Amino acid sequence: MTNPHLMICDDEAAICAIVGRVAVQLGYTVTEVTRSTDFDVAFARQKPDIVVLDVVMPDRDGIEIVMWLAKQGYDGKVLLVSGYDLQHAHNAVLLAECRGLNIIGTLRKPVPLRDLRQALAA
Repeated sequence: MTNPHLMICDDEAAICAIVGRVAVQLGYTVTEVTRSTDFDVAFARQKPDIVVLDVVMPDRDGIEIVMWLAKQGYDGKVLLVSGYDLQHAHNAVLLAECRGLNIIGTLRKPVPLRDLRQALAA
């Protein structure tokens, strides 16, 4: 049996490292993407079971990636993260759910490790 795969897409390398470290402790294999424009290629290499996605990024934001995931028919889980107003993340959740994505929650940066572990363990 292989470990579940988690992909984190966040323009802050430190957030990727923290999420990655927690995910590895929970038994995931992890792919970190710090440039949102590289998300599609990384996704195509290995479709993740969970995507942890920053909502606000330069070049391509999390809402655009949510729309792309929906067009791909992605059936895995999505956890949204934002350092900005959670209303923006909430709007992304509504859009994602309307498009059929499985949103498992939203977290605000700095991400509380307890909340992150709880979301990834669910």
